[in-house]
Amino acid sequence: MTIEAQERLSAVQFATTSRLHVAINVSNVEKSLLFYKTLFGQEPTKLQADYAKFEVAELPVNFTLNQHSALKLGEGALSHFGINTKKLGQDVN
Repeated sequence: MTIEAQERLSAVQFATTSRLHVAINVSNVEKSLLFYKTLFGQEPTKLQADYAKFEVAELPVNFTLNQHSALKLGEGALSHFGINTKKLGQDVN
């Protein structure tokens, strides 16, 4: 399969061509924030009662916390992961 290279616009701007996207489930976003603020050395770029997003420049990553209150305290789980990219290569096999 071949895909022609084309620009991909992102909802947010990031300095690199690609970055990782990792989303994890947590039982309580508010209780999880201190750890991730300390880990990334920054405040979240988007914060809601059940969601927090950190867009980190150094290791380029879009890291999100998604609240699922059915999880017990201390039980986090991978929700999904992927790669955000601005361009695709010319050939994809």
